Amino acid sequence: MVSGSTAPIVVNTKLRAPLLRSEQLPRPRLLELLETGIERRITLVSAPAGYGKTTLLSQWLHSKEAEVFFAWVSLNRQDNDCIRLWRHIVESLGQVAPGEEFGADVLAALSVVGTRLVETALPVLVNELGELPHRVVVVLDDYQFVTDNGCHESMAYFIEHLPQNIHLVLATRSDPPLHLGRIRAWGELNEIRTGQLAFSAEEADFLVNERLHLRVGPDDLSVLLDRTEGWPAGIYLAVLSMEGKEEERHDFIESFGGSNRYILDLLGEEVLAGLPDEQKEFMLRTSVLSKMSGSLCDAVMGREGSGLLLGELARSNLFVVPLDDQGGWYRYHHLFSDLLHYELKISWPDLEHILHGRASAWFDEAGLFESAIRHAIAATDYERAGALISRHWFRYATTGQLASLEHWLEALPGT
Repeated sequence: MVSGSTAPIVVNTKLRAPLLRSEQLPRPRLLELLETGIERRITLVSAPAGYGKTTLLSQWLHSKEAEVFFAWVSLNRQDNDCIRLWRHIVESLGQVAPGEEFGADVLAALSVVGTRLVETALPVLVNELGELPHRVVVVLDDYQFVTDNGCHESMAYFIEHLPQNIHLVLATRSDPPLHLGRIRAWGELNEIRTGQLAFSAEEADFLVNERLHLRVGPDDLSVLLDRTEGWPAGIYLAVLSMEGKEEERHDFIESFGGSNRYILDLLGEEVLAGLPDEQKEFMLRTSVLSKMSGSLCDAVMGREGSGLLLGELARSNLFVVPLDDQGGWYRYHHLFSDLLHYELKISWPDLEHILHGRASAWFDEAGLFESAIRHAIAATDYERAGALISRHWFRYATTGQLASLEHWLEALPGT
């Protein structure tokens, strides 16, 4: 039951929303996006692990005025069940609703074996929510754990019938199949994604130099931001690794990558460990590529279907970055690519040269000769590399591209 207090009420039936820690970075530009989007039906905060989704929502929660109430549920793998999912949601909503009877009929309907939620419990819940005298923000954190089709069907119904005083926030590592295109076309979808959650240069400088007093110069900071691509967790992990290394800081930043032990731990535990074997194998083997297309990955993998898998990985926010609007070319996040390459060398140490050789053949056939030469050299297939250079050296020499030509020749043994 809600008391007469004017403070916003925060509920998480399983794990309370994290309190702000002193080292967390204020992000007013993102808080403004959340604030301006509250009049829409739903906010989707979608990004890979370590981009500060929960932290941002926690900051918003603590900054809100008294007239807005929050019901917060942190999901896990056990919540991939319709009845369990909606019980948590209803119980948390009951804590911000005036009166002790809120949700009783909904919970009773959920207890009926075989009940169709969209025909029984959810219409009752929607009606009860519409009668609340205040605005409620429902936060479902870690929604990526919800994969059951029945859960998605019930959530889609809920979104479509949300009363005007209810705003739903989904924080997730992957986009859920909830007719997002249709919701976007309605003008009812507020989106905060990886690019917006990435630290800006100003935010990174504030964290590293003003908050943590590390005295990192602008050039080194620029390198760190480029290496991490603004990934907040990556920057935090770099900061951890720099402790006690003031004299070595420049060299550390220059070499910071996916083989750093903190990066290995985070990405290994949070990303790679949870992947199906097919996806993990695909990502490890294609880590030899600086950019990827479906056809190129088919050639490297020795099987078809890579284009669909690439699109799926990109939609799942698995550190796969689209390079065009058509979904033709992708690349891995720099640190993630480093990690994948590191894991490839450990898992299949004799495979890397074979994969580079396949890539070289594909690029040669596609007429992309620089990439064909680069991969041939990486494959230590110096015969192929030499033949490619012999075929194309004159054009590079006559157009003044001598540096590239010299670099290739230096990579060949005996030259």
